[in-house]
Amino acid sequence: MRDHLGEREGVTVLPVSFATAAQVDDHVRFFQWPFPFAVDPERALYRAFGLGRASAWRAFGPKAVVNDLWLRLRGRAMGPSRQADVLQLGGDFVLDAGGVVTYACRPPGPDARPPFTALREALRRTARGAPGSAAGGPQGPPPAA
Repeated sequence: MRDHLGEREGVTVLPVSFATAAQVDDHVRFFQWPFPFAVDPERALYRAFGLGRASAWRAFGPKAVVNDLWLRLRGRAMGPSRQADVLQLGGDFVLDAGGVVTYACRPPGPDARPPFTALREALRRTARGAPGSAAGGPQGPPPAA
């Protein structure tokens, strides 16, 4: 999986979770993820990157229910434990070696993610130091600090 996410190009993948360290460790073991996770229970990075909260309708509405049922029917495991806050939205960001955001995606709901190909291309462009390396991504640049 690392090769697919850009580590061949010298890019480090660092997922961030607001779950406890024990919950993250359980998920890493369960899904056999090959990279480390950062734990941010105070959600400082979530605030810094402008990640908000989903509406209850978006998190529990018909689309979410159908998606959850579809995954369960296909035998897709949800993992050993669930997050306590299902309304917290995640995001996908690529930063260059200097900490500059070169790609940002802030999905409107918990079920929306950017295409894998978009992330892979952003990682490759950033690793090559391409000017404007996918700057802003599909959801615009990060909010001003």
